[in-house]
Amino acid sequence: MSRRPYKPVMSKTWYLKQPSYRNYMIREMSSVFIGLWTLNLLIGLGKLIQGPATWSQWLALQAHPLMILFSAVTLALALYHSLTWFRAVPQVMRIQIGTSFVPAKLITNAHIGAMVGFSAIVLLATLWGV
Repeated sequence: MSRRPYKPVMSKTWYLKQPSYRNYMIREMSSVFIGLWTLNLLIGLGKLIQGPATWSQWLALQAHPLMILFSAVTLALALYHSLTWFRAVPQVMRIQIGTSFVPAKLITNAHIGAMVGFSAIVLLATLWGV
């Protein structure tokens, strides 16, 4: 055993050197935004339980331009996170039918299609007031 173990020098911007590292870090950072947005939603549910006055105050806060921007950025990051995750699915979920494997593009497109379909159902239900 060596007395001086090898410690590679890594810069603070190591992830900017390769696009795959950068995309990975963006995807991981999106989790922080999604977590904060979820926390905001849970706080809103707590305000709803407390009564109409506090619920109205929380709704007024949500109408602030910074909160709208935060929600839009979080939505964009959630979509990016989902699409990059769906691109990774064929690497971990190999489906074999007979002697051949289902093409990766078909698996990815099926997941994206399911996401678009369910999103459309939720949007239509929201617009129709269901």
